[in-house]
Amino acid sequence: MCSLSPYQALQNDLFDAGLLIPSGVPGIYGRSGAFESVTEGFERLVTQAGADPDAEVMRFPPIFNRAHYCQISHIHQFPDLLGSVHTFTGDGKDHRRMTGKQMDGEDWTDELVPADAMLIPAACYPLYPTATGTLPVEGRIVDLRSYVFRHEPSPDPVRMQIFRQREYVRLGTAEQVVAHRDMWLDRGEALLKSLGLPVRRELANDPFFGRGGRLAKATQREQELKYELVVPFDIQTADGQPAHSACISDVVIELLHGLGHEPIASLPFTLTIDFDVDQWTLFKFPHADIEALYGLGIHELGPWRPLATHVEEQVEAGRPVLVEDPELTRRLGTAGARVADARFDAPVMAQTYAQAFSGSW
Repeated sequence: MCSLSPYQALQNDLFDAGLLIPSGVPGIYGRSGAFESVTEGFERLVTQAGADPDAEVMRFPPIFNRAHYCQISHIHQFPDLLGSVHTFTGDGKDHRRMTGKQMDGEDWTDELVPADAMLIPAACYPLYPTATGTLPVEGRIVDLRSYVFRHEPSPDPVRMQIFRQREYVRLGTAEQVVAHRDMWLDRGEALLKSLGLPVRRELANDPFFGRGGRLAKATQREQELKYELVVPFDIQTADGQPAHSACISDVVIELLHGLGHEPIASLPFTLTIDFDVDQWTLFKFPHADIEALYGLGIHELGPWRPLATHVEEQVEAGRPVLVEDPELTRRLGTAGARVADARFDAPVMAQTYAQAFSGSW
């Protein structure tokens, strides 16, 4: 059977443990009592850290006025993350048409119309329309908490589409706001370290959309407007050394070169690589590009016999095999693999085989 991605493996572990409850939609989960207990305990720590007699406590629902949404820049900067509420306002005839479409498996959503509400992408969004006017000299601090929605479906169970967000919003002068940010960087770092987490602060940017978003990201970083507290994964080898990793992209480049093709023709996709919230987007060749340029198809191989048997047969058929999980290979004798579906010379295949399994058998 094919090996799972780390995200899928973690997701399955959380499901099996009953901590998260699947809904059938990536990033939308039910939470168990144990999960909620941990979350609420951590939030109590945040409340203690943010204890401020001058803080105003406000709680808004996870939807807000569409007219207010249209007055902010979110639709221009993050259109791929927004969530709009739609509803049905038709008569009996319209209803029969809509249900008919639904029963026939057709798209029935075109019978809906926008409601007066939008899903909030951050807990602070409903606050700002209420904060118009002149601030007091000392400014304001507002304690907010709400579920928020961001359309980011992902197999990573940590990246949810709807999740709780706690905010302490500072309204005031530029100096007051920067001081508030720096204070909470120190508080947050101390809080996470008190839980035994090896946290560090890093310069960050929001996931601005489109070509203009690239400039916005660069400007945000250049002006040091946003920081994140990051807990790194400490992955080590058996002898305690830092672990290294490689990607199928490295193998594809060498394979194309060895077959006499020009790999540079396949690299324009690298121009789309970008820093997305907390990580770089994956450096991975689009399979459609490889097939269109070179006539090579990259496919998953689902081993159901000893892996060596599959590799031997694939090599004899002229198909190079890349094993992506050598540790699983050693332990189980089977693992996920990729097969480049093309005909090659036997000497090339023998060399590829030796490189792919060097040190693994």
